[in-house]
Amino acid sequence: MIIGYIHICQKGEWLRSLKMIFDKIKESGLYDIVNEIRVGILNYSLKIDHCDIFNDPKINIIYIGHPDEYERPTLLHMRKSSETENNYCIKYFYCHTKGLRWFGTDKEKNVVDWIKLLIYWNINKWKNAINILNDYDTYGCNFYKENQYNPSHYSGNFFWVNSSYLKILDQHIGNEYNDPEFWLCRKNGSFYNAYSSGLEGMGHYDNEYPEENYLEI
Repeated sequence: MIIGYIHICQKGEWLRSLKMIFDKIKESGLYDIVNEIRVGILNYSLKIDHCDIFNDPKINIIYIGHPDEYERPTLLHMRKSSETENNYCIKYFYCHTKGLRWFGTDKEKNVVDWIKLLIYWNINKWKNAINILNDYDTYGCNFYKENQYNPSHYSGNFFWVNSSYLKILDQHIGNEYNDPEFWLCRKNGSFYNAYSSGLEGMGHYDNEYPEENYLEI
């Protein structure tokens, strides 16, 4: 069983970021095998700003809240689901409307390159992710190994995870800005890194990274 989670912050050009994700889910064939795509939404009105994607039969809106919550509600809903759904072998994928604050700025091109990288290794390469999860707890790209500055995490916070590992994660995510990104790898798990750009951490904000760097791999 495969369940997807998309976290959406309805600010600025949120629909542009969402379409990049959802269009590739369909084009890649992942849509055909996913059982359900659960969506958490944040906006200031606390009322859903509808779009055609939300009418898709596989989309299930599971939360609406305030932007100050960041990715926490969607991540924690996924964690809770791993306990309540009666199937030990569920594979979850998670992504979010990344880059909103940078659209229309001088960093836009760099951030769009980063989003495309995350989508490629997590959505285009979904078959690889599913196979890897037979032997690992998580799958993603641009894995940042713990050092004196930050804990281990997937830089950009797109990933796949097995329900068996998800169940042991903390039921609370800290209040610091990066805590949602650091949450997944806080426990003693096996973390698979499909690809490293060399720009893990903050490097993608200041550097272009064209698709030609990885599409032939």
